[in-house]
Amino acid sequence: AFPVKKRPIPKPRETAAFPVKKRPIPKPRETSAFPVKKRPIPKPRETSAFPVKKRPIPKPRETSAFPVKKQPIPKPRETSTFPEYNPTQEKVEESFTRAEKNTTIPEPLEKTVITIRKKKVLRDFQKVVKQGEYFTGKLMKYSLQKKAFKRYDRAYSIEIPKIVECPYQFLEDIKPTIAHIEEEVLNIHKNIKVTGTIQIEFKKKKYINYQPIIIYTNPAPYFNSHAIRVLNKSEIVDSVNKITEKLKENIDNFNLEGSNWEFSRIMGMYIYTNKYTPLKGSSYIDLPPKIKNKKAIINIQNKDNQCFKWSVLAFLHPAKNHPQRVSNYYHYLNELDFKGIDFPEDIHDIKKFEKQN
Repeated sequence: AFPVKKRPIPKPRETAAFPVKKRPIPKPRETSAFPVKKRPIPKPRETSAFPVKKRPIPKPRETSAFPVKKQPIPKPRETSTFPEYNPTQEKVEESFTRAEKNTTIPEPLEKTVITIRKKKVLRDFQKVVKQGEYFTGKLMKYSLQKKAFKRYDRAYSIEIPKIVECPYQFLEDIKPTIAHIEEEVLNIHKNIKVTGTIQIEFKKKKYINYQPIIIYTNPAPYFNSHAIRVLNKSEIVDSVNKITEKLKENIDNFNLEGSNWEFSRIMGMYIYTNKYTPLKGSSYIDLPPKIKNKKAIINIQNKDNQCFKWSVLAFLHPAKNHPQRVSNYYHYLNELDFKGIDFPEDIHDIKKFEKQN
């Protein structure tokens, strides 16, 4: 409605209304009104006002004012009679006198009369040892303990020699004795389990107040083997080797733990045996009334020990009438291979049966 007029662009001013005078640039001063004197750099002092004297290094004393006498280090005892060390000589002499009073000389043992049966067993076993059926070596004395642990049927303690230099060699020497014990128990029980236990005392040297003292393990540790199953006399050699190797392994593990323990002596060697009843299949056994009344289990009424064979055949060829009778499965006997399996069979024979069939 109302047009806007465009303003003209003003031209730049050629000359300002108030001209500004340019100030001349001042020249630098050639000479200052107050000249500054340059200070000379001081030289280092050759000699100080207060010279420091160097202290001489003192020489080590050849002789002290209070000389200390060197005490001789006593030699360690090869075999100590007392596990505790008494530092004073008076206490040591008292302990020796007390030990002499308390010790008594044992009376000589009466001669034991060996029966004819025991002589025959020893004679037969000596022949076996000479032939090399088990192990070659001498038999060590052993005794049957009166009270065994509840979980063991018999416990035997083997007599330890007076001088034993190495426990590994001792375990090798007692192999004929362990074999003889196993053979003796197998004559009583058909199947047994055998466990070996050894008690060893260790020692180490320790310094207290610059004096060596021998410390012993108190109580002495026990090393046990696994329970090895022995079903017949042919397994005696294998079982004895397993027992001794496991004992050696446990002794090595104790030594590898460190602490600088050394072998001192063997405190005891024990063999524990127990009767072993393996799980086997046998003849017909009547079922309890609770299970029998359910009529869910076929119980084969066989008179022999081949319960496993009849049960497998009853599963493969179910009978319509009277499945508990053996006569229903006679014509299927040649289908399966039972070679090399003794009845009543053991659990380990099942794997053999599966491979053959």
